[in-house]
Amino acid sequence: MTNVEQTWIRLQTILPNFKLIETNQAKALCPSHDDKSPSLSISKTKHFIQLNCFAGCTYKEIVAATGMKKTDFSNKIETGTKSPKEVCRYNYQDEKGNTICSVVRYKPKQFKRVRSFEGKEIWNWSGIEPPPL
Repeated sequence: MTNVEQTWIRLQTILPNFKLIETNQAKALCPSHDDKSPSLSISKTKHFIQLNCFAGCTYKEIVAATGMKKTDFSNKIETGTKSPKEVCRYNYQDEKGNTICSVVRYKPKQFKRVRSFEGKEIWNWSGIEPPPL
């Protein structure tokens, strides 16, 4: 069970007057101020729970009043933080056979332009004549 799912269940028990509007939406009395009528809107997505108090309480105040942490209201999203892997390098040469620039292909599929300047790779083609296609 994810953080979001656990927190959603916990909110149902700790927030006064918690009522489902839809499967992933609810309203309740705001725990961070003396609420007489439900002013707290709660929405759940796959990755986070959003809290909105129509009386003006901040997210931070609401989370603190629940006795929970901000991290309880979201899942760690795996963003595929692996670096792209170079698959191929297409070199473009001048008439003397010197490489003047390259296009590098990565996996997942993406292309970047690179040129050499004083022994270093510069990741753009500024200042050079583009090769004929």
